[in-house]
Amino acid sequence: MPVRIHWFRRDLRLFDNAALYQALSGDELVVPIFIFDTEILNQLEDKNDRRVAFIHRALEDMQQQLIKSGSSLEVYNGNPLDVFQQLINKYSISAVFTNHDYEPYAIERDTAIANLLSSAGISFYTSKDQVIFEKLEVTKEDGTPYTVFTPYANKWRATLEKTGIPAYPSEKKATQFFQQSPVPMPSLQSIGFIVSEENFPSDTPQMEVLKHYQQNRDIPSLANGTSRLGVHLRFGTISVRQLATKAKAASATFLNELIWRDFYHMILFNFPRVGRGEAFKKAYDAIPWRNNEAEFKHWCKVKRGIRLWMQVCVN
Repeated sequence: MPVRIHWFRRDLRLFDNAALYQALSGDELVVPIFIFDTEILNQLEDKNDRRVAFIHRALEDMQQQLIKSGSSLEVYNGNPLDVFQQLINKYSISAVFTNHDYEPYAIERDTAIANLLSSAGISFYTSKDQVIFEKLEVTKEDGTPYTVFTPYANKWRATLEKTGIPAYPSEKKATQFFQQSPVPMPSLQSIGFIVSEENFPSDTPQMEVLKHYQQNRDIPSLANGTSRLGVHLRFGTISVRQLATKAKAASATFLNELIWRDFYHMILFNFPRVGRGEAFKKAYDAIPWRNNEAEFKHWCKVKRGIRLWMQVCVN
C-alpha cells in the first residue's frame, strides 16, 4: 500500500506543522521519520552536545504522542541518502514531505535527496515552516533582497498586515499516520553522545514575560527577563506562527526579535557565503586579524578584561 513520508528536521512537533499538515491531507497514510545526519554529527567534537540531547528528548516526546495514536516515529542514524534508499526498499512511497532548511549544506543535501527520489518516481515537497517570511517574500521595490534591517522590518510588518499568519492544524489529522508497533529509537549512546540530565527551558511562552520584554530583556539578574525560547525556535518544538501571533498582541519589541530571525534566514538564503564562514561584505574578508591564542584564552577566562577587549577591537 503506498505511503507518504514526513521527514522531521527543525520542526520537531506534531502541531501547526506546515509540511506535516500537507502530508496528512492526502489519501495515503504517513510514516513520520527523523534522521540523525552523520554528515553533521561527525563534525561535533563535544559528545556532551546539548543540542543533540535536546533533539533526542524532543523525539522521545513526539514518539509518546504517536504511540497513543497507534503509530510510531522511525528514527535513523546515518547518511540521509543511504537512509532514503533504505526507505525506498522498505515502503512503496508516493511522496516525501519536509520543511525548508536554508543553510548551504541542507540545500545541497535536499537537492541530492530530491534527485534520488525523482529517479524512483517519488515526489518531493517542501514547505515554509520555521519563519514567517522567507527567501524573497519581503524585498525591495525592485525585487532584490534587503541588506539593512530597518527597511526590511518595516516592509515585513506591512506584508504581515496584508497576509496575516496562517495555521496548519496537523494535530487534528492523527488518524492519517501509518499504524504500526513502536519502532525502537537509537539511544544517545548508540549514536556516540552522552545523556544529559540537565533540564531544558519550558516550551510554553509566558505572556507576562512577553509583555515586560522591552523593560526586562537587558537585565541579566532577572531570571525571567527573556523568553528562553531560542532552542525551541531553533529545533521547531514550538510554532513560530503561534509565537508571532502572541507577540503581536503582547510585545512589539519581542515581535521585532522574530523579525530579526526572519531577516537572518533571508540573508543566509540569498547570500549563502555567510554560511560558509565568509564575511557578509566581501571587503571584510581582507581584515587582518590578530590571532593570538594566549590572549584569546586570557579573554575567555575574564583576565585582563576590558583593557584586552578594547585592544582587540581597536586592532
